[in-house]
Amino acid sequence: MGDAHELLEQDLDKMETELKAESKRLKELFEIKEKQIQNLTEQMTVREGALNAEREQTQAMTAYVRMKTEEFKRHLKRNIQAEDIKESEKLTGLFDEAISFYNSGNYTFALDKLNKIVQIQPRFGGAFQYLALCQWGMGNKKEARKMALRALELEPQNEQLKEWIESIQSQQ
Repeated sequence: MGDAHELLEQDLDKMETELKAESKRLKELFEIKEKQIQNLTEQMTVREGALNAEREQTQAMTAYVRMKTEEFKRHLKRNIQAEDIKESEKLTGLFDEAISFYNSGNYTFALDKLNKIVQIQPRFGGAFQYLALCQWGMGNKKEARKMALRALELEPQNEQLKEWIESIQSQQ
């Protein structure tokens, strides 16, 4: 009976040792997983901040483009000769339609209108800015950068456009 009791106690000691080892292994695994979750949370926070900053820059640029659009409309009305008034009204109408399509997320129709505008008035920086925004919205980042750089050529003083271009240059 003593031997059986001793064997039972050895088995219990062995099981206790195995349980402690398994408990330690699970605790270490849990700590690793907690660190992974913490790292992922930190990465998400950083990315969220970057996305918020990009959204704010895009909104600021859109507001700036709208302001420049109004300036462009006023410029068109002031500086175009009487025979060009119909062309000016056509450009203004096309641009209004393009902005409306852009604002509703219908980038394809906006692109169509904007391309017509730049065919008529190839030095209209605002149209190129909206072309860039539409391309960006459609995921065509390379084309968006190209259009934004063209807009900047036409409006080198446009600080918001410069900031937006810098922010999108880092996103390959």
